[in-house]
Amino acid sequence: MYNKVKEFAREGLSIRQISRKTGMDRVTVRKFLRMTDEEFSAFLALQKRRLRKLQPYEQFVKDRVTDYPDCSATQVEDWLKEHHPDFPEVTTRTIYSFVQWIRKTYDLPKPKGTPRAYHPVEQLPYGEQAQVDFGEYWMASADEHNVKVHFMIMLLSRSRRKFVSFSQQPITTRFVLEAHEQAFAFFEGIPHTLVYDQDSTIVSDENRGAILYTEAFRKYLLHRSLKIHLCRKSDPESKGKIEAGVKYVKYNFLPGRRFVNLEVLNQEALLWLERTANAKEHATTRLIPEAEWQVEKQHLRPFEPLPYPISGPVGKEYHVRQRQHNLVSREFL
Repeated sequence: MYNKVKEFAREGLSIRQISRKTGMDRVTVRKFLRMTDEEFSAFLALQKRRLRKLQPYEQFVKDRVTDYPDCSATQVEDWLKEHHPDFPEVTTRTIYSFVQWIRKTYDLPKPKGTPRAYHPVEQLPYGEQAQVDFGEYWMASADEHNVKVHFMIMLLSRSRRKFVSFSQQPITTRFVLEAHEQAFAFFEGIPHTLVYDQDSTIVSDENRGAILYTEAFRKYLLHRSLKIHLCRKSDPESKGKIEAGVKYVKYNFLPGRRFVNLEVLNQEALLWLERTANAKEHATTRLIPEAEWQVEKQHLRPFEPLPYPISGPVGKEYHVRQRQHNLVSREFL
């Protein structure tokens, strides 16, 4: 491939054209064009040494990629760290190269999806905003039965630090409020604004454009003095960060994991947050969320636990029928 890149360059093709012909990333094409033959030989020798360093994990990675062909190198890295406590300290690039070598050696190509264009959004001030969203996922249990889990994820918009909490029951206002309290404790503070979908469980109805919150959530807003911003579903301009966070939970944390019980799942999630989600460099900001949070938490409002338990009686049961504008279909308080 190195020789092909050089040959195409001698024929006068641009980097974009070479990338299109070879299927290589333009960054790699540019790197190869800058290399001399001696530098490329040294590069190959280095790659071989890196592969040998991870050779003991070849069968493990091969089995995982075979079972989950669309897994990412980041997900493989997390599996290696979780299942092999003695896993050596290597760079993410080394693991990516090793996964690519496994795919090529054993003919395990990654399924191709439809690319989606994203544009960077201006950074918000520290402590200003957090985004909240919900998801669900079918997991295999220890007895091979499928279990549907529901989760809420909250993400600080500036630092990108994440928190996730799981439930076996469909999302209720009570679970949402409890998860909010857990997230604020995890962040050691409260952001000034929270961003949600308009069809989330916090909205019970809409009256000529005026949003009506569920009674329990309305009281919670008053107590916490929270500002709320509701946006359209699948709106990357307003809440693309949290939509990416939901996908991150679905495609990085949950695949290949067996459901034991809810307590174990939430504990595994906390370890994953510490080990991977908040510890690795963010692909957009190129910063580590955990390190950025050390700055952001100084700008969050102080957090004190509620003076009353959320799990106690908070109101009667409501059944909210489906309305237009993608509003939620039911709610239990």
